[in-house]
Amino acid sequence: MSEERPIQPMQSRFDCVEHVCLTHPGLVRENNEDSLLGLPADGVYAVADGMGGGEAGEVASRYVVHALRHLLKDSESESPGERKYRVLQAAKEANKAICQHAAGHRYSSMGSTLVCFLLDPWKSDRAWVSHVGDSRAYCFREGELFRLTSDHTVGAELKGGAETGALGHVLTRALGTASSHELEWSELALCPGDIFLLCSDGLYGMLDDETLGNLLRAEATGDLALLADRLLQGALDGGGKDNITLILLRVKKEMPPDEETLDPLDVEESDHLSEMAEREEGK
Repeated sequence: MSEERPIQPMQSRFDCVEHVCLTHPGLVRENNEDSLLGLPADGVYAVADGMGGGEAGEVASRYVVHALRHLLKDSESESPGERKYRVLQAAKEANKAICQHAAGHRYSSMGSTLVCFLLDPWKSDRAWVSHVGDSRAYCFREGELFRLTSDHTVGAELKGGAETGALGHVLTRALGTASSHELEWSELALCPGDIFLLCSDGLYGMLDDETLGNLLRAEATGDLALLADRLLQGALDGGGKDNITLILLRVKKEMPPDEETLDPLDVEESDHLSEMAEREEGK
């Protein structure tokens, strides 16, 4: 009979999720315009894909990650609504910084996408994804891959979702643009064994959803770092035509209990901030 080992106490409510972050310039572009953020102690992860000539895209994505880090670091004890509202404020802050930088350098085009994964500090089985642009979030559950986000592109938003044609991949929303940059939110239920993938278009542009699903299916229960390497190598083998950035998150079997003693006023305030974060546009 094997000896039963005691479960080690978690250092953070968010230790129930293991993560791996990778970014690579690809095989064509000289610089990497993608940026990523991993704040495991705060349950916050994000991918930003910059765009613009010269170094503009690289700077834009860094503004996004900097704003998120500034407003979400050490936010573990905040309410779910407060944390969601901080993501909105970070998007606004980044949007303003990008616009000012573009104007100061007379850039005609400068912006960044964002996909952000935010764990709930009160309920261990709940999280949110917010995004703008065409960076994506996926969920792999019980052998099936599901896309959690819809691309904010001309092609994806046309009737029928066609993504072909000269303008098919043109963004309709992005941080740093004067037209539209509001975030889109999705609430998620977490289950032990779930794998979540955040990525820039440099990954899924080289690996379609079927191929992504097959790679995840083959390595889902193995080493997460090895799985991330397989995904990156798959994109490189497919041509590596763009920068490649990905974050893998896997929910462990041991999940912390939900917060039980919540002040009704705190819940009301959190719900109000949550509604504001979801309905307010990044103006």
